[in-house]
Formats: sequence, structure tokens, C-alpha cells
Amino acid sequence: MGYNRPRPAWIAGTLLIVLATLAAYMPAMQGDFLWDDDDHVSANLAVQSPDGLGKIWSEKGSTPQYYPIVFSSFWVEYSLWGQSTVGYHVVNVALHILNALILWRVLGLLSIRYAWLAAAIFALHPVHVESVAWITERKNVLSGLFYLSALFAYLRFAAVGTATQVPRRQWVWYASACVLFIGALLSKSVTVSLPAVILLLLWWKDRVNFRAILTVLPMFVLGAIAAATTIRLEKTQIGAVGAEWAFSPIDRVLIAGRALWFYLGKLAWPTELAFIYQRWEIEAGIWWQYLFPVAFALLLGVLWFSRNRIGKGLLVAVLIFAGTLVPALGFFDIYPMRFSFVADHFQYLASIAPITLVVVALSLVVGRMNPDHGEMGKPRRLNIRSATGALLLVTLGVLTWRQSHIYTDPVTLWRDTLSKNPDSWLAHLNLGGELEREGRLEEAIAHWETVAELGGDVYKARTNMALALVKLGDPHEAVRQLRAAIRHRPQAFQPYNELAWLLSTHPDPSIRNGAEAVRLAEHAARLSNRQSPFVMGTLGAAYAEAGRFEDAIRVSQSAVKLVGEKYPHALADIIRANIRLYEQGRPAREVPVAPGG
Repeated sequence: MGYNRPRPAWIAGTLLIVLATLAAYMPAMQGDFLWDDDDHVSANLAVQSPDGLGKIWSEKGSTPQYYPIVFSSFWVEYSLWGQSTVGYHVVNVALHILNALILWRVLGLLSIRYAWLAAAIFALHPVHVESVAWITERKNVLSGLFYLSALFAYLRFAAVGTATQVPRRQWVWYASACVLFIGALLSKSVTVSLPAVILLLLWWKDRVNFRAILTVLPMFVLGAIAAATTIRLEKTQIGAVGAEWAFSPIDRVLIAGRALWFYLGKLAWPTELAFIYQRWEIEAGIWWQYLFPVAFALLLGVLWFSRNRIGKGLLVAVLIFAGTLVPALGFFDIYPMRFSFVADHFQYLASIAPITLVVVALSLVVGRMNPDHGEMGKPRRLNIRSATGALLLVTLGVLTWRQSHIYTDPVTLWRDTLSKNPDSWLAHLNLGGELEREGRLEEAIAHWETVAELGGDVYKARTNMALALVKLGDPHEAVRQLRAAIRHRPQAFQPYNELAWLLSTHPDPSIRNGAEAVRLAEHAARLSNRQSPFVMGTLGAAYAEAGRFEDAIRVSQSAVKLVGEKYPHALADIIRANIRLYEQGRPAREVPVAPGG
């Protein structure tokens, strides 16, 4: 492990990781935007605006989550390649490769045998495809870069695996570790585990002392602030509140115990990887569900009491794995818990510990079967250890290459999800949206009906069905669907808005009802705090249908002002065109769905 000029082995090892990872992720680099990539890049006005950088850092709600470094990277890239997805994918893959290379150095500092193999497995393991191939998960690979770099810097500060540094240079490494840790937190707050990981590694190396505790204390404080901010935003901005998150403390322990074994299982046997896994039914009265947390607790207990005989390495690896996963184990409410308790991208950093542990264990087992040297110190012609490592990497690379194909386009992604999890209401909902965009309205409606049957996002499914039915020429059925959507979620303004627009503007006079449209639109305006230009535009159309043209003009003018820079400018053009009709004493007609609907 030299830190001067790279040796030939370093060059060869780096090239192998780079080339193998690029080959494995080649299908993903040609992929489209997926699912919520629109909120993060393709339809995010802060990312696309020339002055959006300041909003990303200072304006609440300008981005789905407050990870300003991630969205700043998107802002820079959007100025370079706009809506072309190739650049975003290439950057994600490049960051993943850098993470694997830094991991190699970190494991080397820790004197881990076969550090290169562990780093290569990390680079090629298919469980990481979701983090790399999905543009939205830039937050995983970018925060991973800062996280691993901060860990490397702290280990250099603590002189772990290196000669003792002069004091001045040591504190440069410490300052670097703190700055990089802040970068990790501003990319994704699950990196709060870093100071705990540092202390565990120092404990393993018998290096924990008052100085070590004192130097990681500021990191714990920074992590607590970041975690509290994310928890608050998950509830207030993203919406992780309601019956889907109403779990007792016992329920959360059951979720966590099962999730830990689930993640270990996917690392050990990475088949049937899904974008969305089945959401387990958690029942505190079912005895076998307690086996998962009890078994994990017993594992920790055995490793703790055996630490003097077998060493602390096994225990440290398991604790790092579990501790890194804590933010995603169900103890804190996060939005994805609405449809699943687990996701591949949750264990991007947590996977490092089990991967390293398995590599060390395999090397010991295979080494006993086939020592490095035969008789008289001559190298054996067939090195089982090298052959095993090569076979493992090739297998993982092929699996990653196959998994990468799933992320090439939204329809492929959602169809694959349903093939593995047919009861995923979210997959049905989003596949319906993609089919609707392709003009396959009947197929889309069938998937949305399935959402309603599964008890998923019923109000959104019925709202979508209504819009499709209008396009199919069945406005009467659309009205029945919108009324059902309102009954299902009476506090959501969207179905009120869509129904009001339909009753105000549909060319068929048997559908229109100005008085009811005004009532619905006024209620939608109250629910949206009169801050949605879509709703205010609908309210203007409702007033016009009821013959209240002065009110229609006044409200519609306020809707134009609300458009500002947060909404597509085409919306303002539609509303201005309607204002010209109202000025002539004519209500709005022709457009079958509400602006933005």
C-alpha cells in the first residue's frame, strides 16, 4: 500500500475495476428518465433555471429533498446536456467507480486482505444497480464518494495503517474529513453513520481513546442536525404521515429484524432483484415474525461473547452493517415505507461490511484448500483462490449487466417490477401513466383499476382514469370516477379541480354544471390556499360558466401571476387565452382536461 507513484499492480487493478464496471453498466447508460427523475431533473425548474443554483441552496421546496450538493450537480449537468440522459448516467457510473477505488484504499489502510477483490465485488454487485442506473439515486453514489473519502481522510489523521504523521499534517487530514463529511450529509443524510463507523473501526484496532472520541464528537453533532432536518422534511414536505406509517415500537422492531436478514440474503444470493419489493404484513401477534429480530440479536450476542476467542472483526462488520442501515430500517418514517419496507438502494454503503467479511472468509477457506505455494516454495500452476475470485467477479458482472437492462426505460422497469411483485399498486399506477402517454388508454385504465382493487393510491388512480375516459369520449363515467376520488381523499384538491374543470368547460351541455363547478373550484382553492395557478385557472373557468365574467377575469389574472417561474409558461398562455374569452362574455370550451391535468 504505497502512497507514492502507483505501482504496476495498482494500475492494473484500477483498469480492471474501471473497464469491468463500464461494461457491466453499459445498458443502463443508454437508459431514459425513470419514475421520479422528473421531480429531480427533467421537470425540476430549479435545476433547469439559470438562477436556480441559489434556490437549490436557500429556497424550501425547490427540490424534493434538501440535498443541495446533489441538485447542484444536476444543475451543472443540465446546463451541459439538458434532457439527454447519457451524461447523467455516465456521471453516476463514474462516481460508483470512484467509490470502489476509494474503498480499495480504505480497506488497504485497515490491512484487510484482498482489499482489491472486495472493492471489485462492490463495483460489480448487482444489488447496487438501482443506486447507479437510476438517475435520482445520484444522492447515493455522490454521498458515497464524500463518505468514503471522509473515512479515508480520518484514517490518515488517526495514522491507521500508515506511519505516524507530523501534527500539522494530521490536522489537515482531520479538517478534510470533517469537510467531506459535511459534503456527504448535504448529499444524503443516511451518511450520519460515519462517526459511529469510525469509532467501531478504531475499537477493532484498539485505538479508541479520549482524543478519538473528542474528534468524532463534532461529526455526531452535524449528523444529528442533518438527521433531524431530513425527518422533519419527510413528514412536512414529502408526506410521510398517515395510516401507512402508524406502527407501534414492536412493529418497527419486527420490520427492522426482517429487513436486516432480507438485505443479507440479497447480498448472498442476488436474484429476483426488484425495483419495488412486496410490502410485508406486520402482525405483532404472529410468533414467527419475532424470529428475525431475535436471531439477529442472538448473532450479536454470540459475536460479543466470542470476541476474545475469534477476534472483534466479525462483530465490528455486523455492527457496521446494521448501524449503517438504521435510518432505513423502519425506526423513522420515510416515504418509501408506504409501498415497501426495503429497497436495494438502501444498502449501498451498508453492503461494504458484509462484502469485505465474505472476501476475507473465502480467502481463508480457499487458502487452506490451496496454499499460495507448493513444494520447495514454487508457485502452484493452478491457484484456486484466483480462479474463485475471477469466477465470482464474472458472475456478478453478468448479473449486473442483465439487471442494468431493466433500467433502460420506464415501461420495461414497471413490467419487470410487476413480474416479480404483481401486487405492487405503485407499479400498476406508474405503468398506467406510461401507457397513457403512449396513447394506450384502455390498457392504462386496466392498470389503474387494479390499483383501486389493491387499495393503493385510489384517489390518484381514479383521477387518472377520469382523464383517460374523457379522452376516450366517456365524460359521464369520468364524472363518476372523479366523485369516487373525492370520497376517497376529501382533503386533496386535485380531483375537485379536475371535476370542476370538466363541469365548466366540456362541450357537451349535459355534462356542464356551472353552479356545482363553482362550489367545487372554490373548495379546491381553499384546500390549495389559493396558491395553485391550475386551481385558480379552473375557478376562473367555473365563474365564467356560471356567468360571473368579472370574477372569472379577476381570478384568472391572479392565476397568471401565480405561474411565475415555478410552473410551465404554457400554462400562463392557456389562462390568458381564456381571459380573452371572458372579456368577450364567452366561457372556456374545447380543452377536455384541466390545464396541467
